[in-house]
Amino acid sequence: MNRKGWKYPIVFFSLAQVACFTLLALWIYWFVSNYFVFSEVEETFALHLSLTVRSFIALIGGIVLLASIIIFLSLIFVRWDQQVQANSRYDTFIANVTHELKTPLASVQLYLETMENNNVPEEKRKEFYRFMQQDTERLNQLITSILEIAKVEGRKGVFHFNTYQLDELIRKLLRETAEDLRLPPSTLTIRGNSGCICKAAPEALQMVFSHLISNAVKYTIQNPEIFITLGRSGRRAVIEIQDSGIGIPKRYRKLVFKKFRRVERNDSPSVKGTGLGLYLVKELIRLHNGTISIENSDEGTLFRIEIPAKKTGVKADGTSES
Repeated sequence: MNRKGWKYPIVFFSLAQVACFTLLALWIYWFVSNYFVFSEVEETFALHLSLTVRSFIALIGGIVLLASIIIFLSLIFVRWDQQVQANSRYDTFIANVTHELKTPLASVQLYLETMENNNVPEEKRKEFYRFMQQDTERLNQLITSILEIAKVEGRKGVFHFNTYQLDELIRKLLRETAEDLRLPPSTLTIRGNSGCICKAAPEALQMVFSHLISNAVKYTIQNPEIFITLGRSGRRAVIEIQDSGIGIPKRYRKLVFKKFRRVERNDSPSVKGTGLGLYLVKELIRLHNGTISIENSDEGTLFRIEIPAKKTGVKADGTSES
């Protein structure tokens, strides 16, 4: 966040709080000092009682008034702080989206101009077409991600929840994700069984796996290896996704699930994004009344997803329960 935007509001708020507490201290001092003065000159018990009651009411009234002013100023500052942060994230989002949109568009435009103004060999044209297709797919993914966020946040999209045998559903969705991302069969290794049934929206879970596995591939320097482990913990199905990438530092593990937040890494300068993917994943898992977290791992990143489920009579190792 820009420090210049913080400077004067914080100074104003601090001075206002100091002024309010100073007035409160002076008000209490006035009451105490006047109480002793009135005690020395009192002529009758009734007069003493009347002055004491009036002074006490004035003290309480002053304290309530000043406390109200302090609370009001605090609420204004908190609201202002929230608005500044929201504006900052929005500005970051617009800058990232603009960059993400302009880069592939500029690339496509360059290829088209090159083919139009030069005698490009057929083999080179095919290569240019392939690059342009990749750029248009990148644009499509970005636009789709933005629309998905709007759909989830506005509850405009209707995800159809039904009861599924979770292991079969997960394996099917992972196979489709690998095909969509054009990953070699050896990239994904699925192991274990949850032995659960649960209510799920396949479309939403497909989006979850697509984002997580796509990130795993992007943030892996060499050939990616992704291990998906299915299990159960009490009344919750557990899905762990372990990759062999560069990992996420511990101090960033909660931040990456926030909207517009990204971790800038020196060892992955070519990876760009808008910081929406993991936020969307978290919201989609929340629709399933589940949770997602990043666990400690010796290598890469380990995502742990938990969603409510029921046993199906099959143990996690695949054998039948008695």
